[in-house]
Amino acid sequence: MSGNKINFLKSKLNESLSENARNNVQEQLNETLEDNASYFKLLAHTFDSLFTIAPVYYLPDSSYRRFMAGQKGLFYNKHGQPDPSLSCDGKETFFIIAGKDRDQLLFVNASLHKMDKPFPYKKSVFLPSFKKILNLKGYLATQVKYFNQKLSRIYP
Repeated sequence: MSGNKINFLKSKLNESLSENARNNVQEQLNETLEDNASYFKLLAHTFDSLFTIAPVYYLPDSSYRRFMAGQKGLFYNKHGQPDPSLSCDGKETFFIIAGKDRDQLLFVNASLHKMDKPFPYKKSVFLPSFKKILNLKGYLATQVKYFNQKLSRIYP
């Protein structure tokens, strides 16, 4: 979820830096990795417990093009670790991606485009900024339940 930032910070550590700068970059990298792991755990738990219409596979956005080109072994398991044994053999591929921020979820087709009705696109939430701050878990759960409910009507 923070792949670009993580890669950037890792590349900075390969540069010639003062000890103070290196420590700062390392601290930022550690914090980002911890935040990423924590967020992934929350997201995976939310989908595992509330999205029952189909299996969920976790694919980093940095692997999207390789996945679409047919490369296998790109999925992450429920613990946020790469797992080459996971494969998606479905005829239809849909994605739930981050919207304007990592907490807004959007349902899109394999080309990452919004689909026509009856497919859902996003759950409109009143005052989303406050809901995310006060209850991120509930904010994500509301969106996942919405997608599950809408898709259950399409694929009973």
